[in-house]
Amino acid sequence: MQALSAPYQCKACHVSISSEEFLIHWEPKYVFSVVSNAKIEADNNVSCSGCGKYLGHKEGLQWHLEPSSLNLKSVAKAEVNLFSLKQQDMADISMKITRLLENTKIEVKQNLLLKSQLRGFQYSSETDLVLLHHRSEGRLLLTDRNGFYNDFLASVYRFMEGRVLVLITNIEESPPEGALVSSEIYELSKFGDQPTIGILGEMGKVVCWKSSPSEYQLNHIRESIMRSAFYREPANYARLPEAYHPSASNKFKCSLL
Repeated sequence: MQALSAPYQCKACHVSISSEEFLIHWEPKYVFSVVSNAKIEADNNVSCSGCGKYLGHKEGLQWHLEPSSLNLKSVAKAEVNLFSLKQQDMADISMKITRLLENTKIEVKQNLLLKSQLRGFQYSSETDLVLLHHRSEGRLLLTDRNGFYNDFLASVYRFMEGRVLVLITNIEESPPEGALVSSEIYELSKFGDQPTIGILGEMGKVVCWKSSPSEYQLNHIRESIMRSAFYREPANYARLPEAYHPSASNKFKCSLL
């Protein structure tokens, strides 16, 4: 696996702007040949597309950015918060995840959930990525009005600015090779009054399998950790319920718990 290039992130919102491999000069300003998540404003001024913060200016093909506007993020470690109602399943998943990145230590913090905690759940812990695991044991009740994880997912999505991945195991049939989710998830979305799980699935934020993840799915989890920890993009809230948005004041209510 190719070694990761340390990213330069916006100091204000931690969105990835560039990386060490594209740094040409570093005094008096950082000069990059390639940047991402940056907007060119009037007079060639450059701002972060995530938060709008001024970063510097563009001269020809080069980007001259203020050192005070950027942070260099170490690629030595990534932190993941894993939540599940099942202790043993959580231990198995944690073992798989810690081996996904070479030369990068993935620290997985295991958090055992209780169903009684899920109603009105408020997430407030800084980390790179949140993983929510659910073991299917019959009918799936995940999101929206009757979903167990309504409040949990909405709160995590808001606080983490979209850096969340849902892992569903023990489903009836694993997805075909090259797919992250089974048709069961989209059936829930269309016919089971749980449209949000379908939207999250289309966004690449749901992975499900029967007994073990495919190599394609493991690669997706690996890339999700890399993007969340090092190469962050601005959060996407399109099509999601209002409760998932940063400005949300109302929380989903779960009537089953």
